[in-house]
Amino acid sequence: MFTDHIEEIRAAIAGHPAGKTFILSELLGDRWEVIGQDPRPQKVGEKFSEAVDKGMFPGVEFDHVQRSPRVSVYKKVR
Repeated sequence: MFTDHIEEIRAAIAGHPAGKTFILSELLGDRWEVIGQDPRPQKVGEKFSEAVDKGMFPGVEFDHVQRSPRVSVYKKVR
């Protein structure tokens, strides 16, 4: 479940440089194979997007949707 991985995602974000964009699967690297399948990649992406909107990841904001593959891109602003 997404909530089981929030601290791990926060740690990955903390190691990402401010001002740079990221795609969740790329940010998590090899861990995406575990986290992204819980329960399926699209659902994890939706839950992350909702969590960003609710302020659960301070300093992270939605940036844009990449077209191919279609994924959300986020930016660490601080």
